[in-house]
Amino acid sequence: LFKDCGRHRPFLSTPQLHQIINQQPQTSNMRPLSRTAKAGAKLEIWLENLFQDLEYNNVQRNVHYHFQKNYIYRQVDLEYKTSILKKTIMIEAKYSKNCKIRYKLRNPKNKAGQKIKIDNLLDEVEERRLFVQAKKAILITNKEFEKKVYQAVNNYSRIEIYDLEQLRELDKKRTPFWRKRKTIDEQIKSINFLF
Repeated sequence: LFKDCGRHRPFLSTPQLHQIINQQPQTSNMRPLSRTAKAGAKLEIWLENLFQDLEYNNVQRNVHYHFQKNYIYRQVDLEYKTSILKKTIMIEAKYSKNCKIRYKLRNPKNKAGQKIKIDNLLDEVEERRLFVQAKKAILITNKEFEKKVYQAVNNYSRIEIYDLEQLRELDKKRTPFWRKRKTIDEQIKSINFLF
């Protein structure tokens, strides 16, 4: 029913992939990533490295799941497999420069294959979790969530949320105590990629 198309080269659109494969010059319809998209991509890369350093199984970033009929798909920022039963745990990463992550979405979405309009962050994550048949979803931010997110997550038995405090605790586990530790924002900003 579902087909995991595997790991795509992160953050490249189809024209960019064709350009690399065919080594053609850049066309005018290709736009560079915005600052926000770059920051979000850096957070995803940082999280991928974090979970790999903590020895999570089969950590993958930017995974696309396709439904064979009607070309319906969903993208997952990160996923890993549980150690015993190899169940999928998906991670949705939300980057924020200096404010809390909102509960309500700015533009309610009705993606292909959805029967209802999604108007909040947790419903969006739950819909994606069900689509990819993940056992659990983790919603992560480098800052904090609005109070409503912390309250509403109790209504979702298969969604966990991690904010800056939980990320600091995970980061401590991978960094030896004698090594000077950069802040999480410093670590994310130091990630370098060409896009």
